[in-house]
Amino acid sequence: MLERQRVEQCGAGDGDTMIRLNRRKLLTGAVALAAYSRMTEAQAAFQYTGAAVDLYPATAQYFPLAASNFLSEARVGSNATDLLPTSASGASYNTFAANTLRLTSGLGWLIEEPRINYLLNSTVPATQTTQSLATGTYTLWVNGSGTATPSGGTATITGAAAASNGSPNTFVVTVTGTVVVTVSGSLNAFQLELGGAANVYAGSSLIVTGGTIGMRPGDNVALINTAFYVVQSGSFSVVMTVQRLTTAVGTLLAGNDPGSISMQDHNSSAFINAVNKQVLATSSTVLSVGSALACGMNFVPGAEAVKVHAGTLATGTAPTVQIPDTSYNLGSSAGASYLNGYVARIGLFPTPLSNTALGALI
Repeated sequence: MLERQRVEQCGAGDGDTMIRLNRRKLLTGAVALAAYSRMTEAQAAFQYTGAAVDLYPATAQYFPLAASNFLSEARVGSNATDLLPTSASGASYNTFAANTLRLTSGLGWLIEEPRINYLLNSTVPATQTTQSLATGTYTLWVNGSGTATPSGGTATITGAAAASNGSPNTFVVTVTGTVVVTVSGSLNAFQLELGGAANVYAGSSLIVTGGTIGMRPGDNVALINTAFYVVQSGSFSVVMTVQRLTTAVGTLLAGNDPGSISMQDHNSSAFINAVNKQVLATSSTVLSVGSALACGMNFVPGAEAVKVHAGTLATGTAPTVQIPDTSYNLGSSAGASYLNGYVARIGLFPTPLSNTALGALI
């Protein structure tokens, strides 16, 4: 098992504090960050060559510091989990405290949009009548060997059928009102949420509820310590591996300033690097939901490049003057267009890669 990296703070002769990491010195733009990484040879081997930051949550490897030094999660409440509609019956799952990254071993960080579970006592499923539901498309999913079946109470619904493990039911409320959810057999968990129309994220991860319905706010993950990887010109490169859970448009990385840098997945078939830069890369194969997807971007004012897994490197001309973004979001854009999936790895390069080097990593 790989040894975890350790950070030591040692008092310098003048009383100042130096961060020692062992063996690696980072220079980013005008900011010189002296750092030395205590890594085993195996840890050193995993790192992207030239990356100032390489975070690999799927395998719990991080360079040059633990992930908490580069990412900050803002999510209210402690009802979030990583149990999915596709999870095996009786699968174990994690429950996460507020403002913590949702790490699933072997997959990475789970980043999702806000959702509400309209069912009570979601980990002790029992037949019940919901509160009044607005018109819209809903998804009912379960975990366990039994089923849950929706029917109209005071609401009028279409498309109702029994939901079983791995086979959610998507139905439409056409007239506002209550819905009866009838449980049969043994269930470990169940969830009813708004969402499921074409190109919309359907069943999301389990939201734990008690005597009231529960909302899971969106996972708003900010990239911090930008001095490690963003130089004053705004030039940098990023390489990511993600696993999407939906075909809806989702953001991988987005800056928060006007005209900011952004990388998005459009319907699981293309990536575009910021709307106002018009650099489009399409994949030569359909990027199916649940598959690992590698992608990367070079941003150099005046000359950008994007590549998607199994696709062709695409280049384009961007504005020649670009104000560097002062902050970035991972997996969402200003609280919208969530990734709805896993970030398995992200590498950040303060000195942009050549297009050839970028292509070689994807």
